[in-house]
Amino acid sequence: MPNNKKTHLRQIVQVIREEFNEVISFASGKKTGKLIKVILYGSHATGKWVNKPQTGYISDYDVLVIFLNNTNTHSNAKS
Repeated sequence: MPNNKKTHLRQIVQVIREEFNEVISFASGKKTGKLIKVILYGSHATGKWVNKPQTGYISDYDVLVIFLNNTNTHSNAKS
């Protein structure tokens, strides 16, 4: 993968981390989740991305974000 694409991916992951932390802090006042993994898939992951501005087709980055939610949603359930 070319260096400019690696730079784009580092920036994407950094934004995901920052936004995740901000959302978690707004939602609960304290962290209740943990970012586990950011997975690249699709054309960039396979090395088959397209960059043809003349036709208007430029591949985007496909990412899957996996996080752990530490909130116990069943805490009010009766046994």
